[in-house]
Amino acid sequence: MLHFGDTDLFGLLPHLIPILSELGDSQAALYAHGCFNAGDFKVTFGTGSSVMLNIGNKLPKDINNKLNTSIAWSLNGEISYVIEGNINYAGACITWLKDNIKLIKTPEETGDLALTANPEDHTILIPAFAGLGAPYWKPDMKAAFVGMTATTSKKELVRATLNSLVYQIADILAEFQKLPLSLIMKSIPTAV
Repeated sequence: MLHFGDTDLFGLLPHLIPILSELGDSQAALYAHGCFNAGDFKVTFGTGSSVMLNIGNKLPKDINNKLNTSIAWSLNGEISYVIEGNINYAGACITWLKDNIKLIKTPEETGDLALTANPEDHTILIPAFAGLGAPYWKPDMKAAFVGMTATTSKKELVRATLNSLVYQIADILAEFQKLPLSLIMKSIPTAV
């Protein structure tokens, strides 16, 4: 067992406790969400977003190259592996709406604005503020609103921004579906 050091959490604890493990934030979130079995997955949001699938304790040889493969964790001598798709801009898109173009005052308003947007408006946002990550891998791509008309308003732009996150997650989940079923069969519930 490795001993990385000790902490009292900057004085919050009355005594030092040992630091005996470390996890990246995406892997820690997978663990915290209880995704311990092959086929379990999580989607978490921050500045970007991580869509991560537990693929169990065998690393396949022929995984598609549109997603990242890494170690989730090693626990009791057994390694668990994951496949992950990272979205460069997720929460940062909402921050952009608020701070840069001032369409909203708080992130909480986005839901109501999107729900009241014109259903006939089909504006989409390509959220490539820092290129596009998985599964597109277009680092030089630039952001753009596409499909706007003269009636496109703040509501439609907010909805397009939220939808852009959903579309990216759906594209990563579609890549998960292309994986060999043997990787994820243990946890897929059967229809009754």
